[in-house]
Amino acid sequence: MIDSNIQASQPMSKAKPGLLDFRKPLYHPDFPFVIFWSPKAGCTTVLKWFFAHVGLLDEALKYNSWVHHYEKEVFKQDKQGYSERLLAALRAGVPAVKFVRDPYARAYSSFLTFSERLALTNSNSWSYKYRRKILADLVGAEVSPEYTFSFRQYLRWLATQQMDELDSHMQGQYLPRDDYFDLRVFKIEQLNQAISLLSSEYGLKPTERNDPKIFESRHHRVKSSTLNRRQSLALLEFGIPLRKVGEVQFVKFDAELARGTKFDTLIQAVFGKDVELYGYGDASQPIAEAGSAVASSVQKDDLSPPRQVGAARNPVTAT
Repeated sequence: MIDSNIQASQPMSKAKPGLLDFRKPLYHPDFPFVIFWSPKAGCTTVLKWFFAHVGLLDEALKYNSWVHHYEKEVFKQDKQGYSERLLAALRAGVPAVKFVRDPYARAYSSFLTFSERLALTNSNSWSYKYRRKILADLVGAEVSPEYTFSFRQYLRWLATQQMDELDSHMQGQYLPRDDYFDLRVFKIEQLNQAISLLSSEYGLKPTERNDPKIFESRHHRVKSSTLNRRQSLALLEFGIPLRKVGEVQFVKFDAELARGTKFDTLIQAVFGKDVELYGYGDASQPIAEAGSAVASSVQKDDLSPPRQVGAARNPVTAT
């Protein structure tokens, strides 16, 4: 099944425009439905596809190759007015679609962001701030941001945090505000099929599957196709060096690889709502049970000091 439907559990009449200010959905009067989205869940591709259909993609790309700048600084500039029009459209019956991603793969994608140079050199980047915070919490003291931490350490750190206070890239995909709206959910892993189905249903112009304007993204990383399961799980125990020499193999981490491992338990503890609500879980293991077990066991004493793997001989300085 390509899509699923999640019915509202709260009356939409009680929804306020402010509910839509965080991860503000995509709305245009010339587009047949509202799009709910999350960072690290194909949002850039979905945004470009949306802009293409409302005639704004070329303008957005001319404004800045990173289309989120146009989205925030131009398209959604009138913040209050945009939210009010958006809510009015939803109340008038405009359908709502939400794109989601495998929570396992999404968590790993967020983790990989900390291995980018922006996390070391760009103080305006969310990863710059949180790389330092995570290391300080793991070690118990301020340390050089060139130290690394593993994916498991990252997940165990997340399990100790108040999730709604973190940057949106690290939070779950489900938001309590979703309860006010009937959502038709599509998995980003089946994006081409979803686009084809929606285009057919709503009479949208067909999208070329290899259109570089829409489907190419500068921040995607190629995952290794040669690592076996044991090798992949072993690599996840190491941090990723900031200075990369030659080809670095990134693990293709997803629900299938995690199944039955400690990573599975940790993901369910942190992102259990997403796993269960969007159909990425193992039906044989109740999410609440797994989450409770980890939440009760994760303590600061369990967090090992980060390993310094492949650290640069000479400190990398900001440029």
